[in-house]
Amino acid sequence: MEYREVVLDMRKRLIQVPIDDELLGQLDLLSKARKVPRAETIRAACRSLVLQTKEAELERRYVESYKAQPEAPIWGEVGALLAAEVWGQEDWDEPG
Repeated sequence: MEYREVVLDMRKRLIQVPIDDELLGQLDLLSKARKVPRAETIRAACRSLVLQTKEAELERRYVESYKAQPEAPIWGEVGALLAAEVWGQEDWDEPG
């Protein structure tokens, strides 16, 4: 199934959202520059917000899990030794 077919199968609902004139003007300029309809610009912004919110929640859960069960100090030491071993083999001199 091609992407176009998937998009055509998706049902969209029409909603009304009050928006101030300044933001609407910015959306119109952005839509024109991207050569897409205003509605697509708004959908892309909504998708981006949903993704950012999910990523922020995953980050929060990741941090909380480390607070609940911190990494043993030995793993940091091992990581530092391995990094030094790998980085020690790289040429850090400026090309010239």
